[in-house]
Amino acid sequence: FRGRGFIQLTGKRNYRLCGNDLQLNLLEDPDYVSRSPVGAIETALWFWQRNNLNSYADRDDLKGQTYIINGGYNGLKERLAYYGRAKSVLAGA
Repeated sequence: FRGRGFIQLTGKRNYRLCGNDLQLNLLEDPDYVSRSPVGAIETALWFWQRNNLNSYADRDDLKGQTYIINGGYNGLKERLAYYGRAKSVLAGA
């Protein structure tokens, strides 16, 4: 139950919970998440909602989001740089 999809759904427990909530049998077909663009979106949105990631986004708390998604802070420095750049570009749009 390796990472798949846009948020990298991982672990048998997450596959089971997500599958139950979305009425998908992800335990028997975990590759659905990476094989289907819809599956990648559905599971990412499920993870986002289940973990209340919008509350972190509303506060610009990228560190908190990173911890929820990754279980640690690997790549945080780079992620903060990309986030700052994206905000700058979008502010000028």
